[in-house]
Amino acid sequence: MLTLRRATLLDSELYYQWANDALVRAQSFNTVAIDHDTHTKWFAERINNPDFYFYIFQNESKQMLARCVSQKIKTIRRSLVYPLTVCTGVKVVNSNTKYGIG
Repeated sequence: MLTLRRATLLDSELYYQWANDALVRAQSFNTVAIDHDTHTKWFAERINNPDFYFYIFQNESKQMLARCVSQKIKTIRRSLVYPLTVCTGVKVVNSNTKYGIG
C-alpha cells in the first residue's frame, strides 16, 4: 500500500539528496549541485510556510518512494482570490539508483 505524508524538517537531508541526484540535476534549469547550507536554509524557510506543501510517498515498509513540492499560487480574477496548488517538483525513486530519478 502506498501512503502519503507531509514532510517535516527531519526530511531535509532526504530532499537534499534527492535534489542533488545526478539525473535530477541534469533535468534542472540550473544543473549545478545545490550547496548543503543553501538547501538547509531554503528547506527550513519553506517547510513551515503555509504557501508550500512538501509530501513524501512511502510504501508499507516506510520506504520513501517519491516526494512532491507544491506551492500555492494566488490568482486574482474579478476581485476574488483563488488559491491554487501547483506541484512544482516530483521525485520518483528508481531501484536502479541510490536516490532515484525525478
